Amino acid sequence: MSNQKNSGKLKKVGYIVLAIAIAVVVIGLNVWGYIKDSGFIERRTVAIETENFSVSQSQMSYYFYSQYQSTYNSLAQYGIDPSAYGLSTSVSLKSQQCTMDSTKTWFQYFMENAMTTVKEQLALCEAAKAANIELNDTDYDEIDAMMDNLEEAAKAQSLSLSAYIKSNYGTIVSKGDVEGILEMQMLATKYLESEIAKVDVSDEAIKAEYDANKDDYDSVDYLYYTFDYEEIYDILIKDKKDDESAETPAETPAETPAETPAETPAETPDETPAETPAETPDETPAETPAETPAETPAETPDETPAETPDETTDKTTDDKDELDPDVKAEAVKIANEYAEKLAKATDKESFEEVLKDYYVNVLRQTEDTAKKTISEGKHIATGAHYKENDKQLSWLFGKDESKDEIKEGTVKTFTEKEEHKHEEGDDESALVDIPTVIFVTRPRGVVEGIYAVDVRHILFELDDEDEAKKIYEQWKRDGAKEADFESLALEYSTDTGSKFDGGLYEGVTEGEMVTEFNDWIFDAKRKSGDHGMVKTTYGWHIMYYVDDCEEWEATIKADIRSEASTEAVEAASAKYTSTINYDAINDIDA
Repeated sequence: MSNQKNSGKLKKVGYIVLAIAIAVVVIGLNVWGYIKDSGFIERRTVAIETENFSVSQSQMSYYFYSQYQSTYNSLAQYGIDPSAYGLSTSVSLKSQQCTMDSTKTWFQYFMENAMTTVKEQLALCEAAKAANIELNDTDYDEIDAMMDNLEEAAKAQSLSLSAYIKSNYGTIVSKGDVEGILEMQMLATKYLESEIAKVDVSDEAIKAEYDANKDDYDSVDYLYYTFDYEEIYDILIKDKKDDESAETPAETPAETPAETPAETPAETPDETPAETPAETPDETPAETPAETPAETPAETPDETPAETPDETTDKTTDDKDELDPDVKAEAVKIANEYAEKLAKATDKESFEEVLKDYYVNVLRQTEDTAKKTISEGKHIATGAHYKENDKQLSWLFGKDESKDEIKEGTVKTFTEKEEHKHEEGDDESALVDIPTVIFVTRPRGVVEGIYAVDVRHILFELDDEDEAKKIYEQWKRDGAKEADFESLALEYSTDTGSKFDGGLYEGVTEGEMVTEFNDWIFDAKRKSGDHGMVKTTYGWHIMYYVDDCEEWEATIKADIRSEASTEAVEAASAKYTSTINYDAINDIDA
């Protein structure tokens, strides 16, 4: 009996041990699931690294989805359905073929772009370390401001920052991952800025760049019009159809429908109905179709379309070899006549007068419509740059064999063979010369008289007018120095787009800023060192005018700096190479 009791106790102990074991497994699975979903492992798995810097697997997810979001949002911005590019949100990117590169999946396409970005940033961070460049408090303040912007975006979607990050960049990405990425990006940017600051953008350097690359900076302005005989043909052929239609209908009704109904009932109202059906039931339909109105429609519908003037109703110049040769010849003649008139223009007004005459008397526009068409400026080319293999631009830029002197008022007519409406193999005589007339309004050169401005500002909220005035007055008492202005912008400005650059906006062109801001900086009397206060819908601005230059000079400055930036990236990438953990990269969910 005691053995049976002991046996029962042992069984209970066994059940307890088993239950504990199961509980441990369940807890372990839950913990593992939590760890897996939290990105704990991925944050400790290196995806790409250099000697002193690395990007984790979870951070790589951020870079990957940044590429994805950029492409997706760009398409949506232009009203393009991403699915039209084969980019589906309901199917894994690893199984979707990339339409931009058929040799890759969308996962491979976005990941390769992300890897390129990461490798460049890691190389720049290594270069920064070698140059003893480090982040300072200002840099960290800017990173905090970026995180604040991210949090505002999350609130706009009623999400926590953590949930927002996961929904946009992957479930394994954390706030700390993003902060680490921003720190690397800031360090890389700081190094690039230090390299760009070394670049010479003096007047002499700008002139040297211009002289070496004139084709990139010169442009031309001109008026032009192409007289395509086809649009004239369509109008002339319509006139011809209208004329023929006006003639034919006048005869047909008078001969048949108008006579038959009037005679038959009047002659034999009581006799014919009784006799005709009985005597000639089978003969009448065949012999007297014109006398029986009810039967006429049965005979004529299939014949009329082939014989009447309506045969050209749908006929346009798309019919290629069915063009009416006489009408075509007339259209070509009119096109050439107006091209000759336009080639005699002496200024913009006379050029447009010929165009108005053409629109009204040839294309049949009303006077008002013709004026509106001209006001739209489709015949005006402004700031056209040189393109290789373009016959007209080659002439305008003095690069063809004509050696013409191109100056304001120079006119030239170009002709191109019209081939797209003809069958391949047509005789050359069947093709038509389409004239384009060009009238030069500004010959090759840079555009003078348009300025770009460098300006600093400190932005305060509208309610902070008193504080803005107080700080402005104190700054003036302290000597109104630009260096002090930069410090104040960093401390007080609410404009996160410029405060970390000392409130600076470079290369501002007219119309780019809000009206009051624009009017202040583009005042004709404005000069370097000017300052003041301006109120806009954004708030109160303390202004500091740095400098200005011709817009084309500002463009060259920007190009010189951009080239220096590209060279710095290439040099760092060549010197500091990355080690890649492809297993970690390919294991990222997408």
